[in-house]
Amino acid sequence: DTIEPPPPPPRSPAAAAVPATPVEPVMAAPPASSIPPSAPATRQAGSNNKAVPALPIQAEDDLGPAGPSTQGRAYDLTKVDDKLRKRLLKNRLSAERSRQRKQAHVETLEFELSCCRSENEALKKRVASLEHQLAQLSIPGGAQSVPLRPQIAVT
Repeated sequence: DTIEPPPPPPRSPAAAAVPATPVEPVMAAPPASSIPPSAPATRQAGSNNKAVPALPIQAEDDLGPAGPSTQGRAYDLTKVDDKLRKRLLKNRLSAERSRQRKQAHVETLEFELSCCRSENEALKKRVASLEHQLAQLSIPGGAQSVPLRPQIAVT
């Protein structure tokens, strides 16, 4: 009863080469009927006590026509034209390099933090030692005792 509008015209020749069928996600969850009733409903994840739903293991033939070739992507590169495929590959490699740079930066910051903390602890010990030496150098004499304040060279 409802009238569907006609599909929009292609924007460019490259867009016309892309299939008009909707792309189905490869990593979709199985229907509830495929989970055996004897399977555990939840499992413990790591050391925290949060329950995580258990997913059944599927055989390779259950993965559909795309199979494992898409490696977690929601599209099949064999069905996409060369120009788009090259762009997607370039983008994926760029994203991987970006993640590696970010990881290296985080590791550098963590190392610097560790160095600063150890230096801070050493300086606290030195301050405590110098304060102790200063307390020992004060002149005894009751209310008129004047502590000696030697020049402390900062190295």
